[in-house]
Amino acid sequence: MKSINEIILERIDKILKEEEKYPRPRPKEQIEKELIRKIERNVPARYINAEMQDEDLWNEIKNREKQGIYLFGTVGTGKTYILYAILKRMRAGGIYAELWNVPDKLASLRKNFQEDGGGEEKIEEEIKMNDTLLIDDLGAEKQTEWNTEIMYRLINYRYENMLRTIFASNLSIQELSERNGDRIASRIVEMCKIIPLKGQDRRLN
Repeated sequence: MKSINEIILERIDKILKEEEKYPRPRPKEQIEKELIRKIERNVPARYINAEMQDEDLWNEIKNREKQGIYLFGTVGTGKTYILYAILKRMRAGGIYAELWNVPDKLASLRKNFQEDGGGEEKIEEEIKMNDTLLIDDLGAEKQTEWNTEIMYRLINYRYENMLRTIFASNLSIQELSERNGDRIASRIVEMCKIIPLKGQDRRLN
């Protein structure tokens, strides 16, 4: 399985060959800096060096362009690390992808909604923005009618438009259904392969 650095070097070589026909091609160092900046955009310092180790999981993701993956496991089993590793690998390969932490994103949307005196257009824009979206900590958000409705609208839009979505949660599908209702859980079941992550809390080792 190629490392992210190997993927970056391959992309640099490809870009250099494409730019040979230009009067003033960019130097290799500039291309490399620009690629790394795009790959690491909004990636927290703790996950800058995150790398995919599970080739089988990566192959599942690659082969499910119009579907998704639902990863679940107890606290500390590495779900957030895996999501950032996937995000970086996708971006390194030229796929535009974003990652949302559900509690943080909902708080941000709520703040804009209140400050803008509605903000409905902004919410709609955010919901429909990304072809590939990674969603972390689903089910960790505060349970309110507003939060549940926004998440339903997001997931339903992605379900109906067959957009690749990768979830990570502490909750099994059954637990998510009991917490957030069947509307969200049933769509995730149809649009995703459900993959449990097992093991002890890595942060305690």
